[in-house]
Parts: sequence; C-alpha cells; structure tokens
Amino acid sequence: MSEMVYVSPNGVVIDLVKPGDWSRRIAYAGVSGLVGAKTSSPLTAVNVPGQVPVGFRTTEMKGTLMLQVVGGPSESVDALVSEVNREFVSDAYGTLVLSRESAPRLNARVRLDGAIDFPKSFLDSGDCDAEVGVPVICDDGYWATDVLSGADSATVTNPGDVFIWPSIVWKGAGSVALPSGAVVTLPNAPDWRRLSLDPYTSHEVTDMSGMVDESLSDATAQLSLGEGVPQRQSRTYLTEGQVRLEWKIGYLNPWR
Repeated sequence: MSEMVYVSPNGVVIDLVKPGDWSRRIAYAGVSGLVGAKTSSPLTAVNVPGQVPVGFRTTEMKGTLMLQVVGGPSESVDALVSEVNREFVSDAYGTLVLSRESAPRLNARVRLDGAIDFPKSFLDSGDCDAEVGVPVICDDGYWATDVLSGADSATVTNPGDVFIWPSIVWKGAGSVALPSGAVVTLPNAPDWRRLSLDPYTSHEVTDMSGMVDESLSDATAQLSLGEGVPQRQSRTYLTEGQVRLEWKIGYLNPWR
C-alpha cells in the first residue's frame, strides 16, 4: 500500500493517499508530472554523424496535484478547500512524502507554482465534495531519500540519478579524510554544526536548525571541500572525533 502526505511550511499534515477515512485525497489519476529530467548540451562536428551529449543538468520538476476534497460531519468542503489554499504557498517550501512498501520513503520539497484553480463545483451548491487543482514546482528537481549517515569509515554509495554532496556534522574538534586522501581539520564547535560539501553552500556552517554560524564559516572559508559521489559510484570518507557524514540519495522518478 502506498501513502502520500503533504507537510506544509506551517507543519500542517495533509493526507493525500492513505488507507481508511480521508477528507483531502488525490483523485483518481490525479498526479500529473512530478518526475525529474536532465538536459544536455550536444556536441556536433561537420561530417561526423550523430552527437555527443555533455553538460548534463537536472532541471526543475513541475506537476499538478488534483485533490478530491470531501466534507464531513466535522469539517465542511468549504473549510477544507480553504485549508488547501492556505497551506500551499509560492514563497516557502512544503514537503511531499511518498511511502511505498517496496521502496525507500522519498521526499520532494515543493512550493506553489501559479494559482490554485477555483473548485470545479461551486461550494454553495450543497455538494459534499470538490476537485481542486494545485500546481507545484520542486526547484531541487528530484525526490530524495531520508537522511543516511555514517561515521569512522563511511562509504557513500550512489545508486540514484543525481550527484551526492554529503554534509559533515560534528561537535568539538575533529577531522575528515576526503576520498582523495586530503584531510580536513574541523574547527572546534561548541555544539553540533553542519558543513555541506555542496559547492553551492560549501564553507557555510550552520547549526542544526539551519542558522548560519558566521564565526565557524569564516574558519572554514579556506578549506578545500568539493568532493562528492557521482551516480553509480561509491566513495569512502574517514572521520575522527564526534564527526559523522550525512547524505541523501536522489531519484528523478519516484516510481523507479
């Protein structure tokens, strides 16, 4: 049995596919899109047949959730439609969570991508249900597993579709030997801190709530960190002290 829920930026959980009773649910065939894709820049040459794809890039992922909203004794269809409109917003991320018996749980950060359609049935008509279309966009471009972690000798294997950039999580003093053999000596952290190897945020140290630690970020500014894990490959990181590695595996198609 598959389940899907949406967790709004406010922390409100809306069941979309769940066994048993429900009040807001994805209608039959009600998910359109929400599968990632890659683009490339082809290289061609005169008098040479075909092309060579280079520069693969994961693009944003878009889709539409068609919700079947059903009123009941405790909540009217009008109130439930209002909740859907409140909890999907364009300037903050919610999370779609897909759980399946035969696969790891996957998450996609999404935000509203345009206007939510007016309900197909007029709410004052006395109908007990309404269809509401919600367009969403995932700027990351993929579905991610829950966080995986390892310490001491952490081997990161990437069976997914996108490059993995692990994060270093540590407290106190410690070090990490990167796959190349380069050793990163971490500054002394008074509490748990996170340092991503992602080139977008590399050298930015945050606390566990995501707030930037300016002093520790300055201390890591000169470190050479950019070592991740390509698709279909593995890399090993060696940690010392209260240090662990965290990562997620990304998939373009959540049903693969």
